[in-house]
Amino acid sequence: MHVMLVTWAREVIHPPVHSILAADWLSSAIDERVFAIRMPFPVGRETVLRMGPRGNLFAGWTESIDIEVVSPDGIQHNTVTHSLAPVPLTRQEIILFAEERSEISNSVYDEILTADLPASKPAFETFVVDDLERIWIKTTSPSVADTARWLILDQKSQLKGEIRLPKRTNLRVIRHGRAYAIDDGEENLLVVYQIREQ
Repeated sequence: MHVMLVTWAREVIHPPVHSILAADWLSSAIDERVFAIRMPFPVGRETVLRMGPRGNLFAGWTESIDIEVVSPDGIQHNTVTHSLAPVPLTRQEIILFAEERSEISNSVYDEILTADLPASKPAFETFVVDDLERIWIKTTSPSVADTARWLILDQKSQLKGEIRLPKRTNLRVIRHGRAYAIDDGEENLLVVYQIREQ
């Protein structure tokens, strides 16, 4: 995937500001037919892109917490990193994933179950950049967990804090001491959290 600058007049400025992997795909040829399906979370890895308040691009591949910080002129300033223990990808999660995609065809179900899939889930699902350019990262949880852990990292990769939110809640914007989130399980209910740092 190439990240390009575009002017207000819709002109694309070359060269790309940044290049990063896009998403995991599973492809196969069955009975002279070729198919490809995107492999989203919790099986596949994908790119998360966010713009910071100072115009910097934050780009991360969900395989690990290695988020590149790139200025608008394409210069990579640093990489925010953090190590996590892998969360295993269970057979039951793979079966559920295959069942959700079996409406395409029964052969897709079989292809997913026999594919060489990762042994673990991605390190994180998403992240948000707050107004101080700290990165709030929603780490991957075991399938039985009700909550998800969000890590708060500064530009020097220092852990500044962590919070736990319901697993289906995703932070969208963090500004001026408030975190705005969407609860994906409650008809996209907007939730606002007051942030108090200690």
